[in-house]
Amino acid sequence: MSVRERLTDALFDVGAIAATAGTALTGLFRGRRGRVRDHLRRRAIEPIPKREGEAPCLWLHGVSVGEVLAARRLIEQFAAAHPSWEVVVSVSTKLGLEAALSAYPEHLVVSFPLDLSGRVGRAFDRLRPNLIAIVEHDLWPNFLRTASRRGVPVALINARLSERSGARYRAVSRFLSWPPGELAAICAQDDASAGRFSELGVPADRIAITGNLKFDNPAPATDGLREALGFSESDWLLVAGSTHEGEEEMALDALRTAREADEHTFLVLVPRRTERVAQVARLIEERGFSHALWSSEPRRGPDVLLVDTMGELPRICGMGDVVFVGGTLAPVGGHNVIEPASLGRAIVIGPHYHKARNVVEDFRRRDAIEIAPDSAGLVSRIQALKARPDRAREIGARARGTVDENLGATARTLEALERILPESADT
Repeated sequence: MSVRERLTDALFDVGAIAATAGTALTGLFRGRRGRVRDHLRRRAIEPIPKREGEAPCLWLHGVSVGEVLAARRLIEQFAAAHPSWEVVVSVSTKLGLEAALSAYPEHLVVSFPLDLSGRVGRAFDRLRPNLIAIVEHDLWPNFLRTASRRGVPVALINARLSERSGARYRAVSRFLSWPPGELAAICAQDDASAGRFSELGVPADRIAITGNLKFDNPAPATDGLREALGFSESDWLLVAGSTHEGEEEMALDALRTAREADEHTFLVLVPRRTERVAQVARLIEERGFSHALWSSEPRRGPDVLLVDTMGELPRICGMGDVVFVGGTLAPVGGHNVIEPASLGRAIVIGPHYHKARNVVEDFRRRDAIEIAPDSAGLVSRIQALKARPDRAREIGARARGTVDENLGATARTLEALERILPESADT
């Protein structure tokens, strides 16, 4: 390695350390010492697992739950098309790691290394990838430089670039090439994102408009689940999924209001983080409702079914007459509305959906989702949908139709990956 390359590595290491320190300090100030310690231990200290055997390898990386689960169908189809290959899945967050371990038991799942040159180099030594696909974002200089040095093509897939992010990229590109030239392909979700990547100087032959992978991952059918849990056809269920602090209160307010007119009304609460289950259980009791935990083989009777395990939400969505998608009343930015839409459920959300704006706006244009400005508005819209089941069914049908019209991203992404697949690796 030349002196210049060593200096550049050192500069990137300093940047990675500074970024990590900033994240850690933020977490400590917010009282998340244990979470910060776990994050650093997983990504910087624990030994990186070693991939056994000599088969070629696809390394797929997603930051957290949404990104890594968006690639489910892609991983299935890649494995079917290339049965001699192995797949490694990496994730940055603890929640994402838990989701990936559950979703991909047949593949090696690891924590993504912090972008320190030594740590990244060891990861490449032990995993030996032949092709890398990064879902949506999370581009790190040392990681990309290491891939380039070792001749491993990298694709950014399911990529979305907002106008605001595009402006930031333009500012960064004044000092260094960004997006990095090491990217062999960018699979953009839509025309607008593709155009912004092009404006940043990405060659046209490296950009493909492939659509959103999340549309190709419908929630599993839930036939018989309501009955198995003891609910009858006359019962009305509100599912509140991926909820954050402040959103459970809204759901309980909606339950109380609905109960005043109809006692056959129930709530299924699915907190985003399972460590908040005890806190949510206390809140339910303080509000005067009874509850049962999902893991305790619940029977019909409690007012609230509180889900205390990971990975249940996709099939639970199908139980709901109306589904509230969390992270939208709390200023988080929104979670996956596609799963309940794929089951034809009527969806309600709050005003904070900037992380899924393109998808939500597509549903909104088709009158396939209800968006409320605040907590009171959410309660009133949920009540309006309960009072008009025909309206709820119409919204659900349009939501399902929207999903159907957006299918096909997996096949187009796989085609783009095939174009950069190393010929020598596919044996």
